Amino acid sequence: MSTKAAREDVKENQSVPALISGFLIKNRKVILVAIAVLFVAFLAFVAVTVVQERTTSQIDAKVAVFIDDWAEAKSAGNEAALASAEDGILASLAEITGKGVASPARARAHLLAADIRYSRKDWAGSRDSYLAAAADAPRVYTAGIALFNAASCEEELGNADSALSLYVKAANDASFNLKPRALFNIGRIEEQRSKTKEAIAAYEDLVEKYPDNSWSLLAKSRILALQIK
Repeated sequence: MSTKAAREDVKENQSVPALISGFLIKNRKVILVAIAVLFVAFLAFVAVTVVQERTTSQIDAKVAVFIDDWAEAKSAGNEAALASAEDGILASLAEITGKGVASPARARAHLLAADIRYSRKDWAGSRDSYLAAAADAPRVYTAGIALFNAASCEEELGNADSALSLYVKAANDASFNLKPRALFNIGRIEEQRSKTKEAIAAYEDLVEKYPDNSWSLLAKSRILALQIK
């Protein structure tokens, strides 16, 4: 490298810090404003997170109390008092689920409401609450349970198509631990609708995925029964 080229290279390298310094000085107001905006946004994010965590804790605490109250009312053996207690709990749960944003805590409130309505054989109301619970926390383990129970409500209402669809969703839920039972119910509904081919396919799917499960043993017996018809 020539002496002239070396001098130019050094001059260029030395000018980089100067350029950066000049840019910062020239745009210092804009940079300071941007930093201030980012800081305010960070504080807002922290505040929202704290509020959400506090709200979640409060909802969880309330739901836990309602669960205890319901259990106590059921154990008392007074039907009139139980109905009154359930009405009060449902009204309080409606206040929780009627506001705020979707969250696992609000899903638990929906689940309790669904369970109370299920015990009353309010199949439509229970189904709606179970579906709301699944929608509020689709990635939590309770989602599969809620979908399965909603399917059961649909069966009670005589809605086989809707029940079948919900059992399929429950069976496909990664965290749901009763998949074999859901798969068996799919086959059972298809069998009840005289869709032999579909029923056998559902039972075979169950046996293939969970060969050692007790529901698979029952599915095998149903496959044999359907095949000899």
